[in-house]
Amino acid sequence: VPALLLGFASPAFAGGGPENVLVVVNDLCPESIDIAQYYVTKRDIPRHHVVHVKIPGGAPRDPKKPEFAQREMLSWTDYQSLLEAPVKEWIAAHKASHITIIVLTRGIPVVSEAKNSDKGNVPRATTHLLAGMMIEVDDLRTGPTGNIGKGSPFHKHDESIDPAVPIDGKWPIYGVGMLNAYTVDDVKKMIDLSIASDAKKPDGTVYLGKSKQGDPRGSYNPQFPLVEDFCRKLGIKVEVVPHEEKGALLVGRTDVAYYAY
Repeated sequence: VPALLLGFASPAFAGGGPENVLVVVNDLCPESIDIAQYYVTKRDIPRHHVVHVKIPGGAPRDPKKPEFAQREMLSWTDYQSLLEAPVKEWIAAHKASHITIIVLTRGIPVVSEAKNSDKGNVPRATTHLLAGMMIEVDDLRTGPTGNIGKGSPFHKHDESIDPAVPIDGKWPIYGVGMLNAYTVDDVKKMIDLSIASDAKKPDGTVYLGKSKQGDPRGSYNPQFPLVEDFCRKLGIKVEVVPHEEKGALLVGRTDVAYYAY
């Protein structure tokens, strides 16, 4: 959570600027190509900072069912060969670009299988896997099942996202995001709104939703006071929302600037 909020901080701590961004486009998905071209142009990303991958499947046909950006989840072997390997090769061949941020586009699977020592291959966010792709310890990249956060060098760290400055001197990590929404037009609107909000303090509220007791995602709950303090020092409204068994986090909220759950 603190890492995502670094967008409010200075560029030196947020991972640089457009010259440090790498965009990943799925050449087998026209929507991915459209979004990548739009983003590169609008954000003034260097034109050669694009990795072209070929992942079969494409974006969902029904915009009301956007569970994944692709109809099928990538297997561990396909994730490594079709996505991770091309990204690693590009970065290795362009070290002078000093990539700190990787942006995936609609048409690349939101979820991929991850190698995990506890229960074999398990589903994980594709962004999560790419963030730690330079780490050769599988448990640290994917999180041992049932032991989330414990033993991971990233947990509770609040540092700059820059793989050139590894955490504890040995754990490089990238900031990885995904440009995806219900439709291509929605993604483009999201990009436009993001640009319009650059260097501005949000009028809305940052909402931090607590997870129920025993939920692995509750590992974020103890960090919420740190995020609260960070936001308030910047004059940003923030509210911690308690867990409700039958409720929903953002019902009736019309001023959402950002939320974490």
